[in-house]
Amino acid sequence: MAFCNICHYDTIEEEFDICPVCFWEHEDIPESEFGKATGGPNADLSVITGRENFKKFGATQKRLLAYVVPPKRDWKHAADAESREVISKRQEAARARHGIKAEKLG
Repeated sequence: MAFCNICHYDTIEEEFDICPVCFWEHEDIPESEFGKATGGPNADLSVITGRENFKKFGATQKRLLAYVVPPKRDWKHAADAESREVISKRQEAARARHGIKAEKLG
């Protein structure tokens, strides 16, 4: 498992996996490119913008709030900086503010 570039949970098994915590599609981006939008699977978002969005409302983009899930207890965090409860509450509050219902992914 690898750590997600955005939320820093170990949810990535291979290139182009989508992180269930923040909904970032993993792509191998050098750290020197984190400030640039690559135009790849995450469209016009840079890693830095994705991280800022995740800290604000719990997903890389508001339109993806319906699909994100709180981190599972067995997922490791790269820095253990944020608790699972904080992320879960941020996601729930943002969904409520924007009138978005959580969706179950299949």
